[in-house]
Amino acid sequence: TLVTFLSFYSSPINQDWIRGRFSTWKKQRGDEVQLTNIQDAEAFLSPFWSPFTGNFWSVDYLDKVAALLPSSHNGNYYVWNPGCGSGHESYSTAVTIKKAMPSVNLKIIAHDSDLIRISTAPGLSVDQGIVKPPYEQFLTEGARGMQFSKEIKDSILFEYHDITHDNTLPKLDLVVMRDTLSYLAPESQGRTFELLDEVMKPGSLLILGVNEQPINPGAWDRIEKDGVVAYKKK
Repeated sequence: TLVTFLSFYSSPINQDWIRGRFSTWKKQRGDEVQLTNIQDAEAFLSPFWSPFTGNFWSVDYLDKVAALLPSSHNGNYYVWNPGCGSGHESYSTAVTIKKAMPSVNLKIIAHDSDLIRISTAPGLSVDQGIVKPPYEQFLTEGARGMQFSKEIKDSILFEYHDITHDNTLPKLDLVVMRDTLSYLAPESQGRTFELLDEVMKPGSLLILGVNEQPINPGAWDRIEKDGVVAYKKK
């Protein structure tokens, strides 16, 4: 019923969380454990999402992700951010990388299959609440309020694209794919990890949702800094 109501798939990527969540759900609901409508499904999944989904990352979260990144990288740095939505995660990722590695030539390939959301991402306005270091150095006042600077905008390529279709990508240094894989059917999840094996460089990093894990754990080293987890490709 998670698939029926929300196109969310139970798979090895998230089954540890689903088992734990079901135990809690059963205690809360007694015999009424079946998900009978979309509201039930949303309630069941409400603790699943990663921090700041659909919003700009907090400075604290940004700093924790930055601590996972290499500090000595030079030259080009390629990132893939599928399921980028309206762009909040892509912009947050760009600022994070510029904070950790200010001299790299950054290029983020940001994909989403929602045409309306991806079309608004390049002109996304910024809430005044994030005007603080390190965000503020990458913001500028425009005709429609605060927006990201040309330096940040030029580093992100927003494209309408379905992750289940063919993906033409450069060799990647980082993949940010939080809470995206759980919305793919298991066979598409498998093909995505085959793609990651092809296009990610040895030592590159994969950031999944906080309640997701790779389906091929032997291909990755798990690293953690202050509660934020990434997977380094072997």
